[in-house]
Amino acid sequence: PTPRPSPTPTPWPWSRVPTRYDIQVTYDFARQTAIVSQQVEYTNVFQEPLDTLVTILDPLRYSGAVLLRSVRINGENAERIVPEGSVTRLELKLAKPLAPGETLRVTLEYALFLPRLAQQMHPYAATLFGYTQRQANFVDWYALIAPYHPQQGWLAYRPWFHGEYITYPLADYSVRWTLKDPPENLEIATNLEEVPCPEAQNPNERCFQGRQIRQAVFSFSPYYQAKSLTTATKIRLEGFFFPFEAQMGQAVLQTVADALEVYTALWGPYHHKRLVVVQGDSPTSMEADGLIFINQPLFDAYDGDPQSLLVTIAAHETAHQWWFAQVGNDQAQHPWMDEALATYAELLFYERKHPASVPWWWEQRIDAFSPDGYIDGAIYDYSGWLLYRSAVYLNGAYFLHRLRDRLGDDLFFAFLQAYASQRRFDIALPQDFFQVLSQFAPRDAWEQVVAAYMQNPSP
Repeated sequence: PTPRPSPTPTPWPWSRVPTRYDIQVTYDFARQTAIVSQQVEYTNVFQEPLDTLVTILDPLRYSGAVLLRSVRINGENAERIVPEGSVTRLELKLAKPLAPGETLRVTLEYALFLPRLAQQMHPYAATLFGYTQRQANFVDWYALIAPYHPQQGWLAYRPWFHGEYITYPLADYSVRWTLKDPPENLEIATNLEEVPCPEAQNPNERCFQGRQIRQAVFSFSPYYQAKSLTTATKIRLEGFFFPFEAQMGQAVLQTVADALEVYTALWGPYHHKRLVVVQGDSPTSMEADGLIFINQPLFDAYDGDPQSLLVTIAAHETAHQWWFAQVGNDQAQHPWMDEALATYAELLFYERKHPASVPWWWEQRIDAFSPDGYIDGAIYDYSGWLLYRSAVYLNGAYFLHRLRDRLGDDLFFAFLQAYASQRRFDIALPQDFFQVLSQFAPRDAWEQVVAAYMQNPSP
């Protein structure tokens, strides 16, 4: 279908000059500690000077997990402000405003003391940072420069008991690990590419790089059994599973391959040459850019049938490679913009790969929980995980299905493909979603659907 003429939204300018992270880590396996030296190059790409720089250091949410030794800006000690109630937000006051086009260098020195995953604050907290007897995960582990929006300021929020709260801009990463007494047969699962270490001092140094990616994620284990699969479009799938579930892991990789095929046809190409799948010793599954964690209980319940949450969640997390990794969003304020789309993607996967299971999906994944609630709340607006899931994930799937019914398949899928293309590698806001939608159908064709599911529909 030919879209109606409408101006394409202007991407945020920081997407043109990515922040660069250069991180050196000495990781002690026996003590589960990491000494981190981090340098960040940040350029002001906006039309206004910046008086402060805001970073998010997520491990601060765990008692005793961080010892922050120093923060310097261009070699000078930086004044740090931790706003009351923010927990993980560090505001760095600049000695002089950073003018448009200027670049500064932030240097942070800190130690991490990994918490046990089983001791984390809440079973539905969206976090994987920590270790178990089988696995150590470095997720949201370094100081991230928050994205800045000229009208909204720094997008840096407080953690919550459910949902994700960090907004990730694209950045370039270089991470060098010095591994102290690593166990035999150690495997490192990561979304970055391993490269030779320049001037390596010992064989336990490992170096990794990533370009134009939202995160740097690492998972260490001597127990992983590595599996692989190459898709028809030459995407290499790398799986890391524990021995007992390794056979199931091959089925997971096939599900991910099938989902990539479906979503590529619907929304455009996957954006990396590889996708990593990791079995997680954690209470929740989780997406990252180029890597997904699938939690242990889903393997325990798998019997080879596609009518299984292991298959469902593998398809869901794969969809986040479009709705999160490619089209970013403010996850704290607008979680429906990735979670509703990823949940509805499960249905699209089943429709095309396991059509006989579509009734099961509706009954067991959606209707059994009687979805209710407006879908457009912030994560802080829902008083518990079940209410959050009911509204954002499940009712969010109903919203998209009703929108599909109203537009018809041709317009609906053309709209989503255009939305993915126009907002690719950006951070989209609700008005961007509706602006692209208005290119395919006038507002009066869909505004009643939006009003039924959203408390504050975007103009």
